Amino acid sequence: MEYALQKRVVLEDICLYGIEMKQNTSNLLSSWVYSVSIFAISQCGRVPVELSYVSETPAFTIIGQTARANFRAGVDGDLRHTDPIQTVLSSFIQSYP
Repeated sequence: MEYALQKRVVLEDICLYGIEMKQNTSNLLSSWVYSVSIFAISQCGRVPVELSYVSETPAFTIIGQTARANFRAGVDGDLRHTDPIQTVLSSFIQSYP
């Protein structure tokens, strides 16, 4: 998704669900790992976006502005989309002149 905005924007506590992985031991080609990167850019350049965990035991890792599911061999990590262990919280505030 991409949004172009021209006024002050406050996006706070936006939850992104479903950062998960699935290992299919019978067909490794159908295994997958989700990754999501969140960026905000103004006329002055990139705006910092804060990502944080909803759960104390998340099934993914945050590095910078990217959340990537942790691959665990032999584990079926396909979870309900509302499971907090696969949910990332995103926030940023940007003012435009």
